Amino acid sequence: MIQYHSLFPTQLVVDSDPGLAKKLLSICDYYVSRSATNLLQQPNFPSTLYDDNTTDRVNSDKIVVDALDHIHDFYIRDIMQSRGLEYKRELFGPPFGFFSSMKKGALLRKHGHQDCRFSGIIFLEVGDDVPPLTFHDPRPAPKFQTEGFKTKDTIDIWPEEGMIMIWDHWLEHEIMREHYSDDSRKVFSFNI
Repeated sequence: MIQYHSLFPTQLVVDSDPGLAKKLLSICDYYVSRSATNLLQQPNFPSTLYDDNTTDRVNSDKIVVDALDHIHDFYIRDIMQSRGLEYKRELFGPPFGFFSSMKKGALLRKHGHQDCRFSGIIFLEVGDDVPPLTFHDPRPAPKFQTEGFKTKDTIDIWPEEGMIMIWDHWLEHEIMREHYSDDSRKVFSFNI
């Protein structure tokens, strides 16, 4: 069941689909092992993001195409309707997805996504000692609030296998803590 969580001035959409995660995991290692890039130039974070050898192949793979269609038709439609907005798929650009596998010593700098309306992630494989995904409040107000009126300006979300999260593309996020172990963290990220 789709859950909507208030997150700063917006929402974080959370669901679980272990079946979809399992399908994507079946091809994750294949594509990541053929990629020559690291996620946002971070060491120990192999990814198919912007890799000349794998990006187009990933996004034309039938499993990925079907997954992105499902995300669009089920989740994005629901999000738009929950906001009182008409859903028209043609108003969105082509969906884009990529795989990554976080290794020991990796972290991910704070960033947002461009050229899309929504970003999201599906956790395909999650070990015991995997750092959370941290979301940052985009509003400047917490920086100026006085004692007793402070609000939290970051929220940590701890990953679980099969978890799907979708958020507005402009919401900055990162993995602040270095990945200290060899525990697996394989994901499929997407922009719609």
